[in-house]
Amino acid sequence: MKITAFSIMAGMLILSSFTLAAEDMKKAKGWGFSSVTDFAYYPESDFVAGGTHFAPVTGAYSKTEFRTTIHAKYTLPVPFNDNSLFSGNSIVFDTALELTPLSVMPEFSVSFTPVAFFNFSAGGMAGSAWQFSGVHGLAGYDSKNRKYTDEKAFQTWLYKTWLCSTFMFDTAAIWPGKWNHIIAVASYELNYTGLINKSNSGDIWEWQGYTGEAAGWKYDTRYILGYQLPEKLSLTGMQVELSGHLHGSDYGSADANYNGSFMTVQVSPFAQITCTASDSLFIAFGFADRRSFQEKHSDSEEEPFLTYSGREWFFNRIALSWTHIF
Repeated sequence: MKITAFSIMAGMLILSSFTLAAEDMKKAKGWGFSSVTDFAYYPESDFVAGGTHFAPVTGAYSKTEFRTTIHAKYTLPVPFNDNSLFSGNSIVFDTALELTPLSVMPEFSVSFTPVAFFNFSAGGMAGSAWQFSGVHGLAGYDSKNRKYTDEKAFQTWLYKTWLCSTFMFDTAAIWPGKWNHIIAVASYELNYTGLINKSNSGDIWEWQGYTGEAAGWKYDTRYILGYQLPEKLSLTGMQVELSGHLHGSDYGSADANYNGSFMTVQVSPFAQITCTASDSLFIAFGFADRRSFQEKHSDSEEEPFLTYSGREWFFNRIALSWTHIF
């Protein structure tokens, strides 16, 4: 059984923060505490050699993932005037601690909402990891033996800094009514990931069970279209996420065949269930792509030495995210 951490619900959390009622946003101030518990189940889908194609599900189980993140937020209202476009404005300081069976990662971010339809945020995080149940938390790639070897926990750290801008539009702003909330969200994140006490020049590593990671600038773009309902089933919709490295050269000499700047695409239908005033549950189904290669292979540890040939589409996961507000 594989248990690793994951960050697949970021877009869902962005959308959740924007679907608060305007009156609640006006009242929000001071400290707030919450926890987010994420779980994902992955069926098995074997690699298929060749160009762009679909890889079918070949087994009932590949791995599971689990994490809990505890948040302590301080909200500072900064209304410019009583106009509905500005009256809910705020600055939010968020300190968080992510815990998984593989790793620990403290985080800090600041977000500013200058107008109702725009949010700007920035933050950073640093984490260390260890092996658990045969899964690498943080491991460097040994190109000679073509395998990942563990880094020492709390000696080598992964860090990430990021900037993100988010636009949101709610049709209820034009046509008021509790059944008129069609929500569109677009966000663009630019981030830099690297290692402390480890070379960042063309090295490849594994983080929380994800292979093929490398230091460098990355982008993460999300588009969300959802419908908010005044019911227990409070939100349904679709998220499309595009991400990748800005420069393939982050992978050093492997880039020539590996295609380091490959853009991954993930399409996720989702739903939110509001259980109580303090608890909500997101459910998402993920369809994604990954690099396909000319050569046949059965393990991702082989990939830096293979030849990129196209996209391989597959059914990726079923994910759950439970948020509790204290």
